[in-house]
Amino acid sequence: MGEGKGRLDVESEQMSVAGDLRPRKGDRRDGDPSSAQLLEAVPDAMLVVDADGLILMVNSRFEQLLGWSQADLLGKNVEIFVPERFRDGHPEHRAGFMRHPEFRPMGAGLELYALRRDGTEFPAEISLGAGRAVPDQPLLSVVIRDVTERHDIEKKFRRFVESSPDAVVIADLAGTIVIVNTQTERVFGYERAELLGQSVEMIVPQELLDRDPANHALFFASPKVQQMGSGLELHGRRKDGTQFPIEISQSPLQTEAGLLVSSAIRDVSHRHRADELRSRLAAIVEGSDDAIISTTLDDVVTSWNAGAEALFGYSEQEMLGRPLNLLLPPDRAEEDTELLVQLQRGDRIRHRDSLRRTKAGRDIVVSMTVSPIRDALGVLIGGSKVARDITERKNAELALAAAKDSAETASREFEAFSYSVAHDLRAPLRALDGFSQRLIERSGDLLDEVGRGHLQRISESAQYMAELIDSLLLLARISKRELVREAIDLSELAEQAINRLRIAAPDRSVEVTIHPGLIDQGDRGLLTIVFENLLGNAWKFSRREATARIEFGCDPCEAPVTYFIRDNGAGFDMEYAAKLFGVFQRLHTVREFEGTGIGLATVQRIIGRHGGRVWAEGAPNQGATFFFELDNKEQ
Repeated sequence: MGEGKGRLDVESEQMSVAGDLRPRKGDRRDGDPSSAQLLEAVPDAMLVVDADGLILMVNSRFEQLLGWSQADLLGKNVEIFVPERFRDGHPEHRAGFMRHPEFRPMGAGLELYALRRDGTEFPAEISLGAGRAVPDQPLLSVVIRDVTERHDIEKKFRRFVESSPDAVVIADLAGTIVIVNTQTERVFGYERAELLGQSVEMIVPQELLDRDPANHALFFASPKVQQMGSGLELHGRRKDGTQFPIEISQSPLQTEAGLLVSSAIRDVSHRHRADELRSRLAAIVEGSDDAIISTTLDDVVTSWNAGAEALFGYSEQEMLGRPLNLLLPPDRAEEDTELLVQLQRGDRIRHRDSLRRTKAGRDIVVSMTVSPIRDALGVLIGGSKVARDITERKNAELALAAAKDSAETASREFEAFSYSVAHDLRAPLRALDGFSQRLIERSGDLLDEVGRGHLQRISESAQYMAELIDSLLLLARISKRELVREAIDLSELAEQAINRLRIAAPDRSVEVTIHPGLIDQGDRGLLTIVFENLLGNAWKFSRREATARIEFGCDPCEAPVTYFIRDNGAGFDMEYAAKLFGVFQRLHTVREFEGTGIGLATVQRIIGRHGGRVWAEGAPNQGATFFFELDNKEQ
């Protein structure tokens, strides 16, 4: 069989004939005049059979095609024109159709043949239709089309069209498809049988036909070789209705059956996507503030974007075809030799800093990324270089490095000075304290109360000065100490600090509340100092209360978590809150409450090193609350 469906007008007439057939009572071979007229109107060979396969009607085209007269066929079994090699399975096929009678175009993917009276066979396209003469008498209409010419054309051109990488569609001058290749099925999503015998317009979008309805008819009226797609927006239409860009090469094809038109159709979706990508990349390159430059393997410039022109001062016309080392200062002419060797190896170089000279003679530092460029076959053909001006950043880095060196030098000098001062001061302070105590012990009876008081003041001042020196050294060491973060139970640190305070003052009775299980990230040693200072202050400033209360906890609703240490002691005036965390800033005299005035400054520095903050709220004689947060972004 040749592949394909019967034309729609033939199918319609065939079904009408089958449905309107009315044999006269007692005569199974005669139908009413209207059915016979319809039968003769069908351009293909057609006959009508009953459920047993006996022929009831035939048209004159059938006689012409198969060589039998109506008298020879009426009442005969339909298998008379079925080649012998197909006859065994034919009754079962017919019975199956009668069980489920519906229109069936036949021939899809099958080699069907019909048998002439003289015993010769020919390739045929056969379709079936169902009807009834009386309620219990099903009828079968058979349309047979001789597709010998198409069959011969297909055989002749099959090898040619199947070897083509493009979809190939061959149509007659009426635009009816007669041959398609496998690639056509893949590209358009149709089975071969769905295309054969149909108009080529079924694979063309309707809007294209509406836009240029004369183009198709014009070509088939006077076909000539032409390449289509260049500069035109041509699209194909798949079976699912989706459209895609195509290029078409068309040419007339002279055959024994007459003039045909061959169309080679290429899906250029990938090319369109590549073109779109190139356009987007080109827009990105031109819109980039960075210099983006393409070169050959010998470092000759082949492209130069607006960013390169703005950075180096040279126009595209000035740089195209010239070596890129034109940008190197004279004393660095050989600097890019290794870079060029790496490029020729196909290596990618990331963020290499180099010195370049602009057209105006100004030297700038650029950070370059070099990537190899390859052609469609993967052959290395050049390099792409992206350069960014980092002169200001480099200058800032140099200034920062110099400042860091200066700060480190100053820090080392300060540290040496601090230890020297501490050592030099501690000796006389120890002498003052020691000799004062010895005078009191040995000669205290020789002095009156005022004299003994003076000696005691000298001793206490010496001890206080020693505490100040130690506190200052601690404050200096905190700034230099490396921060080591780990998970810490803050509740445990608070418990330990309170225990040390209870041991130092066993006679104190203080109600202490510590919220359990408060875990956070921080430096254990430094946070221990924080709790010693804050809880030590709360312990100290609440000692005049009949019932002293201290609480450590947090507000879990805050973000980040806010911790607090609260007491009901002396408190402070909020007007002076800004002075709390300054070195040597005190809101109470030493006689009222002992201390160096450095503890809260130390707390603030430790919390600051953790990335957090500390602040306080209070009122005179109503207690104070110190809040602090630890920044855990690094976690």
